[in-house]
Amino acid sequence: MPRALRIVTINTGKGDGPYRRRVEFLIAGLKQLAPDIVLLQEALATASGTLDTTADLADGLALPATYASARTKCRAVEEQWLLCSSGLGALSRLPLIETDRLALPCDPADGERIAQLLAFDWHGRELLIVNLHLSHLRGRGDLRREQLRALMCHPWFERNWHAQILAGDFNTTPDNIPALFEVASRQWLDSHLAAGGSAQRATVPVDAPDGEGFRVDYIVSITQDPADHPQFRNAAIVLDEPTGGIYPSDHRGVVVDLIDRTTPPARHHS
Repeated sequence: MPRALRIVTINTGKGDGPYRRRVEFLIAGLKQLAPDIVLLQEALATASGTLDTTADLADGLALPATYASARTKCRAVEEQWLLCSSGLGALSRLPLIETDRLALPCDPADGERIAQLLAFDWHGRELLIVNLHLSHLRGRGDLRREQLRALMCHPWFERNWHAQILAGDFNTTPDNIPALFEVASRQWLDSHLAAGGSAQRATVPVDAPDGEGFRVDYIVSITQDPADHPQFRNAAIVLDEPTGGIYPSDHRGVVVDLIDRTTPPARHHS
C-alpha cells in the first residue's frame, strides 16, 4: 500500500491579536489534521522564552520541533512590548537527520529573510523539505526570485534526494509562480493543484469569501525530471474556521498528502 506523508504549512501571524487563544486554536486544528510534518512561518519566540509558538505547538501535538530565528525586534503581543523573533519552525514525526539555516537576500524595507532546510529519514530514504517565507514587498518579484536563486545555490541541492519539497509563504500569487521558479532551473509542481485543490481558494486574508483574496502559501515539489515528482492527494486549504470570532491566524493553512509508491531500499544484515 502506498505510504502517505501529510504536510501542513501555516503562517502563524507572529504575536498579533489574541495570541494565546490563537495558539490554542492552532493546536486544536492541527490535531484534527493529524500531520506528519508542520511548517510554520512568522513563528513567535520571545527573548525571555515565555512565549514560543513552535514549542507550544510541539507540546500540544507531541511532535519534536526545530526552530530558526529571524527578524528579531520589539513587537506588541497582547498589549505588552516584547523582544521577540518571527522565525521559521518545523514539527515532524519523521527522524530529523540534519537542518540548516540559510540567510537570503533582503531589502531593509522588508527585513531579514531566511530559509530553513530540513533533511528527514522517510522509510530509509532522504527527504528534503525547505521552509520558506519570501519577501512581502509589493512589486518586488525580482527580490523573491533572487531569494529563490540564492536558495537553489545551497550545496544540499547537489545531493540525491528521494523528494524535494519547498513550502511556506511565498508572498506571490499563482500567476507569478512560473516566473518565480524560472530561476530554479528545475521542474516544479504545485502540489495543491496536482492533488485536485481549488485554484480559486485563497489563503489570505483568512476571512476572504470564496473567489476573493489571494493564494500565497504553497507546497511545491521540485525535480530535474518531471517524471520524478511524487504523487499528491487530499489537498485542501485548512485552519480557516473561527472559534468565537477568532481565527487561528491571519493566513489559512495548506495541507497535502505526499504519496510514496516506491519500494524502500533493502536493509542488509551481516
